[in-house]
This record gives sequence, structure tokens and C-alpha cells, in this order.
Amino acid sequence: MMLRRTLRIRYSKIGPLRFVGHLDMTRILTRAIARSSIPALYSQGFSPHMRISFTPPLSLGMSSACEYLDLQIDEAEAMNTPDEWRVELQGYGPEGLTIQEVRLLDENAPSLAESFDRAHYQITIPEEYAPTNGKLARFLQQTSMCIEKRSKHGVKTVDIRPGIELLKKLDTGTEKPKSSVYELIIIMGESVPATPALVIKALLGCEWKELHGCRIHRSELYSSAGPV
Repeated sequence: MMLRRTLRIRYSKIGPLRFVGHLDMTRILTRAIARSSIPALYSQGFSPHMRISFTPPLSLGMSSACEYLDLQIDEAEAMNTPDEWRVELQGYGPEGLTIQEVRLLDENAPSLAESFDRAHYQITIPEEYAPTNGKLARFLQQTSMCIEKRSKHGVKTVDIRPGIELLKKLDTGTEKPKSSVYELIIIMGESVPATPALVIKALLGCEWKELHGCRIHRSELYSSAGPV
């Protein structure tokens, strides 16, 4: 008898792997799962697909310590423990991919979309581009920050201010050339269009990829309601 359960996998994406797009990452991970002993479940029909879901994709060039996927499995067919699966998957992954945790969720656990409503980032900006003379403070005093957002559906103007929960300078790096590190917390959700890229565009007036040496790292996804 099939016993359907959800397996949640947390992984990091760093180094050169940050230049691998979301679709290619899904292929890498689904292939690794298919090669492992994890009893993944598939959809029905002529072209079965693994029953898998992912956290919101990162923009190309961004790294992360906290990516997640949920996988539907048949626990009745499980021959190994979640930690043994973690070791298996790590052996099938490329450089820059670290499988941090594999765990079975409770039967009534919320989905990925329901589990996280905050994203925490660290943004490294070279000193030559960093905001000065109180520019950051004036930026955060604004009650509205309307900016153009491009998508596959075209260009539209969005207000990103409601989605910025925190933005502050942490320190100045010791490496050369010098850079400043900023902490950014974004409120997630379809009705809140803020992203790190849009925040930088609104603050500095250009795309973050135009700032040589700028780095964006997603360090945590969490729920404001408590642990997930």
C-alpha cells in the first residue's frame, strides 16, 4: 500500500553554480533524485513528471545558502533514512551544490509557498558605488518607491517600499578593493513585488549586474510566524 509523504530538501548554491539558471538547477536536482534510492512519485499520463516543487527562483548570478524543494515520495518503498538520502544526493551533485538537510514532513505540514514569507539577503557593494551622505537614510524615509519592473509579460511600474522590511549597512569588508555589506529583508508574496535587484535599482539607479563586484546572497528563508 502506498504511503504518500513529503520530503523537504534544503541545499545551497554557491560559487560558479550561481550562474546556472533555475531551470537547469531543477534538471540537475531531479536527475540526482532519479539516480538515488529515493522513491519519488510521478504524475500520470504520457509524459510523467516528478512531483516536486521549489522555492522562488534566484536571479542569475545570485548565490544562496537556503534553497528548498519539496518532493512527494512513497514512504512504504523507502529503504534508507533521510540522512542517507542526503549523502546519496550530495554524491550526484556538481561543485557548488551542498545538500544541507533532508527530512520528512508531518502529514499536515504547509507547502513551501505557505512556509516562508520572509527572505534574508546579504548584499556586497563595492565602496565606489555604495550610497553616501545619508542617501540610504533618505531612501528608507520614503513611503513609496515606484520603479519599472520587467517581466515576460512586459514592463510595469510597481511600488517596492511595502516589501522592504529592513535595509541597513552591516560593515565594510576588509578585502581589497573595499566593499560594504548590507542586510536586506524582503517580504515575500505575489502582492509584494520587491526583490533585491529592484531595491538596488531604486537605491543606486542602475542594475546590480552593472556594478562590478556587486554580490547578492540569499542567506535565509523563514516565516514571521515562527519556525518551519
